[in-house]
Amino acid sequence: MSKSHRPRALKLGRLGNGYPCISRPSGFRLASAAAICLEERKHEVGVLIGVSGHCEITFSLHWPETTGQLRREWADPQEATENGAVAVAILLVDMITDYHVVERAYKTTGIDYWLGKKDAFLLQKSARLEVSGIRQGDGKQVDSRVRAKLKQSEQSKVTRLPIIVIVVEFGAPTAVMVIK
Repeated sequence: MSKSHRPRALKLGRLGNGYPCISRPSGFRLASAAAICLEERKHEVGVLIGVSGHCEITFSLHWPETTGQLRREWADPQEATENGAVAVAILLVDMITDYHVVERAYKTTGIDYWLGKKDAFLLQKSARLEVSGIRQGDGKQVDSRVRAKLKQSEQSKVTRLPIIVIVVEFGAPTAVMVIK
């Protein structure tokens, strides 16, 4: 594959640099959860992740080295999958859209994060993000989860802000991004 045709790298370790609402330690923690999920599915650094829905794009996934300590920390597969999906979703939003995460949302809003425009001076809420993860599933399960998350996000539709739903499936790996 020529250099111009190589997929862009989605570097989970970038989360360790922090975001407006994610501290450096929290960013590293999210990245390590995704790394655990990917390695548990026997993926190696550089594995391709296909993104569909809003756009069709492929990235190569890169993550920090895992340790036995991290595997023990993320021994709960559900928690690791949820947090790992958040890691991937935050980077996808950052790389594909004009938004980035600016604030964690309350559970009663039906979303996970508020997004702001990257070029905005203030950290204003400009869109909503709802994320879900599946450790191993098929297309029907992913599509069903997308529909469920779109319905869940209706709790905050009164804001009239765009909603981005991202479902990450670690088995393939793949991600579906829907923007409404």
